[in-house]
Amino acid sequence: NGLAAADATAKLARRLNVAASEMAAWRRAAELAGTTQETVTAAVERGARTLLDASNGLQQQRRAIEQLGLRLEDLEGLRPDALFERFALAIASVQDPTLRLGIAQQVLGRSANGLATLFGDYTAIMGQARHETVLLGTAMSDAAAARVEEASDSISRFSLAAEGLRTQMAANLSPVLAAAGDAFAGLVGAVGGVRAGVPRTRGDEPAEAAVDAATAAEFPAHAGMNRCWRRTRRSGRGSSPHTRG
Repeated sequence: NGLAAADATAKLARRLNVAASEMAAWRRAAELAGTTQETVTAAVERGARTLLDASNGLQQQRRAIEQLGLRLEDLEGLRPDALFERFALAIASVQDPTLRLGIAQQVLGRSANGLATLFGDYTAIMGQARHETVLLGTAMSDAAAARVEEASDSISRFSLAAEGLRTQMAANLSPVLAAAGDAFAGLVGAVGGVRAGVPRTRGDEPAEAAVDAATAAEFPAHAGMNRCWRRTRRSGRGSSPHTRG
């Protein structure tokens, strides 16, 4: 639903430390470019790691950044969304598609393979994405994103509490329901069970004796009733009219 989608966007933006509005724009840009938000997200994370590696002295990452005409001192301290924007604009400015993809892979990793269309016309696609997310109301400020997260988390806590209540009710009622089921089964057995309307044969005596013993052991209160019914039935008063005589 709408709240769940907005909450997912807000949480992802917070995890990546990017503006929630930019997160929404990236999702729309990914759709326009025929890729996925996950691909863009992976590229953002890899770009931040590339800058960190270059700042720590790794020459391959440093050369890749310099190949784009960028300087480390201009990039350090930028938020991941602003950093990705700088990388993307620099990559998009490379005219040769093969060289552009090769540099993009060095800076943004294998996720750059899915962003070729986006980098091919980055300014136009991102411009359209930002315009549409604002126009259609899917872009959120960071404050609005925080409120969405709070509301979603509250609903989640309510659902968890309801589940806990159901679990506790089931746990507390289980012994009562089990005892009721046993008592009912014993009562049915004490009055003859499903054989009450079935003609009696000579072979019934051993089985009836076993039932009497079990009933007396498990349900002493019903044992006398069971024996009384047996005597009544044997005398003919409790038997089926079709078996008398």
